[in-house]
Amino acid sequence: MSKRRSMNELSREARSVEEKTDAARGDAEKAARDREKIRLVTEFIQSLPGQTDEDDKLLNRFLTDAKKAADEKLSAEEARITELLRENAELSNETQRIRESAEAGLAKASSIAFQGLSQDTLRPVIEQQQKIITETDAIDALLSDSQRKTLAEANRTGERYRQLSLRGALDQTSYNEQYTEQSVPPMMIATPEDVQTQKDFWHHHGNTFDSYIDAARGVPRVYEMLDSGMNLDAIRSLPELSGAVKAYFDNAPPQLIAFEGNYVVDIDGRHRVAAAQMVGLERIPAKVTHWVREKKD
Repeated sequence: MSKRRSMNELSREARSVEEKTDAARGDAEKAARDREKIRLVTEFIQSLPGQTDEDDKLLNRFLTDAKKAADEKLSAEEARITELLRENAELSNETQRIRESAEAGLAKASSIAFQGLSQDTLRPVIEQQQKIITETDAIDALLSDSQRKTLAEANRTGERYRQLSLRGALDQTSYNEQYTEQSVPPMMIATPEDVQTQKDFWHHHGNTFDSYIDAARGVPRVYEMLDSGMNLDAIRSLPELSGAVKAYFDNAPPQLIAFEGNYVVDIDGRHRVAAAQMVGLERIPAKVTHWVREKKD
């Protein structure tokens, strides 16, 4: 059985995860910019007159390799962010377990009748449990801040996407098949704007706020069972997970558009994405349908 980490160790690791996530977001943004630069250089060079067929072959080979390297770099940074968000979720779960244990101990120790001991006798125990609760609050705030930063960046990207879309200033490219099915961190998806603006947002296709949240809460367990080798049909037969399977893992996962290192919801998935963000999921199944970029004159 592994030894429980101290609060100082958890706090240091939480700060390390936050710093690494900030760095990964910065690297992902740079990789997205580099990919866009390659696209612009490609378009410029291809527009130049007087090139031979051999020149075109050499140039295309070079640009294809450069674009592949940029794509791989961006994919690697997105995978790094996903892994760091997973670490964030694990730390949060561990902190929550410690907090729940401390709260149970505090409740027990706070009872005057506990083993016939006086409140003064139990005061050191009470103070220790209260200290643990305060420390877990601080770590939770740190972990939540890292997730909030990731989501805030995605929302800024989403707003930029909406503004460019209104101006007709976006180019859209369909993804190759290899890019379509993947797991995406919900915190890298811009929050659907009608979550706040549409009064009956959660009443959709016969669902309610509670049913969407319940489905989202089942997603980590479904992933665990899939990773252990269970098939989806067997998991779907479990009443407590059938909603999660139906919402996130069946034939129509949320559909997303990739834009500048983050994602926006395409034509389907607004409610499931919003629920996943509220629950704090580290990943959800998604179908990335397009890569979109700003038009250049």
